[in-house]
Amino acid sequence: MIVLPVLAAALLCGPQTAPGELPFFSMGSAVLEQADARRTRPAVLRGPTRLLERLEPLHHVLRIGALELWVPVLTVQPDGEFRTGPELTEMRRYAELLLDLQRLWLEQTGLRGADLLRYRSALEAVGTWLGGITDEGVPEMDGPTQEANRVLASWFQPEVPRAGVDYTPGEFELVIVLAPTRAHYFGLLGAAGLVLDEHRDTFWNPAARRSVNQWLTHESLAVAMSIGPASDDNPALSDDPMNRDELQQQLVHSASHLISNRVILDAPAWFREGLAIHDTVTLAKDDDTLCTGYSQRVSAAWSIPALARLLPYLERDLSPYRDGPAAGYFLHQLRPAKDGAYTIHDIDLGKPAFTVRGPFLDADDRMPDVVFKGPEGVKRGFAEFYRAYTAAFVEFLHQQRVADRTVLAWTIEFVRQRHHALDADELLRTALRMVTMKTLGESAEPSKDLEAAFAVWLGSRK
Repeated sequence: MIVLPVLAAALLCGPQTAPGELPFFSMGSAVLEQADARRTRPAVLRGPTRLLERLEPLHHVLRIGALELWVPVLTVQPDGEFRTGPELTEMRRYAELLLDLQRLWLEQTGLRGADLLRYRSALEAVGTWLGGITDEGVPEMDGPTQEANRVLASWFQPEVPRAGVDYTPGEFELVIVLAPTRAHYFGLLGAAGLVLDEHRDTFWNPAARRSVNQWLTHESLAVAMSIGPASDDNPALSDDPMNRDELQQQLVHSASHLISNRVILDAPAWFREGLAIHDTVTLAKDDDTLCTGYSQRVSAAWSIPALARLLPYLERDLSPYRDGPAAGYFLHQLRPAKDGAYTIHDIDLGKPAFTVRGPFLDADDRMPDVVFKGPEGVKRGFAEFYRAYTAAFVEFLHQQRVADRTVLAWTIEFVRQRHHALDADELLRTALRMVTMKTLGESAEPSKDLEAAFAVWLGSRK
């Protein structure tokens, strides 16, 4: 899950030399020093984007419609030395995947007619430009490609652009900054704490030992290409590089959150997380991303507010919903019993614990009493169930049609056009009620309630 953490961590505000302390200051200083050495014009921005302006000279910037993939020219190593960054031709495949994600959003939100042809042409133009990237460098962007990027970016705004009103781009688009090593990841978070010192406790916290992504600003993310240590006993800067599949999933999941944070920020967190998992499964054929779970049996003592109280319990390695089941949007694992109850597993014991009944989508922080009062293994099991359940619900919306568009398409458009008009829970309920004439989580009658209809749909899957 990708959210800006609010942690009860100690404020780390100076050079770190004591054993066991995390090297935010030293690695952050090294990254900023290298970036500033490569700068060719003065830094002038203010506000959070001043961080991106400081970091930009150290990167190849691959502009991909509404997204930017920042590939470091030089990568900091655990000893503080710098080596040449990742090969650009290898990074090109990931840039193309981010272009595919935007194509998916355009398709799943039901663009039609001349508008669809316009955006398809823009996608093709940007794809052609990406094909010209070599290990020697990034090609200059000609006028038609710049226009294609502008066209794509114009769609990924909070509101549908009004006729005759041009989109005015900002200094940066939605930015993913890659960190090839754990040292470089600490360098990005260290730099963020040094430049945006008013938010230093957000960036300089123990979560960095095992996290694989971190919001830098509201519209930019640091994404690690190397998994962190398995436990606090291992060196913080030890590298375990992600394989291609892991990194593909990580980038799609992260980019989906960036897009939804801009386009449908006012939708509930569970809906945006379900959509990110759905996007990742659709494009990368799986979602086993580390950002929604820990790689060890004992969860961390601190908590991150994501999926309300649930994220601290997510358990990646031991879950029945990981390592393959995502390919089918979890439909087989989630199928309810004939009485409509769902199985919840005890992750610690590795077996089913009990069954519970919905609804589950009527509030962001819903946790059944029997789960809340149960052992931690049951809470982890419910967290994994809830994660899969939200993704399957998005697939259900994608399969249902009203007129010539899917319910998912109508819903995203409604939420996008009515941001700030209603609170998150009420906004989505209103959207679904307007589209389907059904409530959400308010009735056990499938003809009247969408979640009840979802349960019937799940039970009928082969």
